[in-house]
Amino acid sequence: MVTARRQQVGLLVEQRRGRLVDFSGHNFLAERRKMEFHIGLHLGEVQVRDEQLFGNGVNIAARLEALAPPDGVCISAKVQEEVAGRTG
Repeated sequence: MVTARRQQVGLLVEQRRGRLVDFSGHNFLAERRKMEFHIGLHLGEVQVRDEQLFGNGVNIAARLEALAPPDGVCISAKVQEEVAGRTG
């Protein structure tokens, strides 16, 4: 039974472009392809309503995020000015 479950889980992981690393008892460890992140940073006012963020600061950060390369960060001139010349 355990061998059959391992094969089923292994097949599901492989179908999703992953790799079954370990399988023991009721647990398994799987690895999937790398996730790419895009980050946009801006300094501006933000409104919080029902745990959601709104405002121009959020809108600008979202636009910068779309411009960021995979696994990269795009910052606004406002952020650049704020951190220029500062270390640690």
